[in-house]
Amino acid sequence: MFFKGYKVASPGAIVVLVCFFLPWVFVSCYGQPIAQFSGYELAAGPMIQGPFGGAERADPTPILFGVPAVGLAVLAFAFMTTQRRRTNLLDKIGTPAFGLLTIVAMIFGFLSDADGLQELAQQGISIEFRIGFWGTLLGLLAVTMGGILNWIMSDPPPEMGE
Repeated sequence: MFFKGYKVASPGAIVVLVCFFLPWVFVSCYGQPIAQFSGYELAAGPMIQGPFGGAERADPTPILFGVPAVGLAVLAFAFMTTQRRRTNLLDKIGTPAFGLLTIVAMIFGFLSDADGLQELAQQGISIEFRIGFWGTLLGLLAVTMGGILNWIMSDPPPEMGE
């Protein structure tokens, strides 16, 4: 009973780790493909082809490195929980908080540049979110739900004298 929530959160964390390296964003101009970037490339600063053939590195988004860090943290929490055979406050509060805060950071990170995206759309450039982005969000939802299950299905505190 002590790790029911991690039966949901751990697979979600693995999905988050895998999807971070899959395509997140696809960029096209008037229907012609221009580029595709993974979560890792967006975090590190994607290489963008310049107008005269040279490539240059775009501004990185280092906060996105928090996405795989959350996945690794949740897997570490699950391992520690199985070792001690009991959930603790970090399992009950930390796991859903990490998942939810990362979802919010991803969404607001992209929405914060809505004006820039709208300006690109007026120039014929479209940006589509790909499987890596959506898979990461679903994995983070599983992490959040697993953390909530940790809270709901947590072990009762030990009785005095046990």
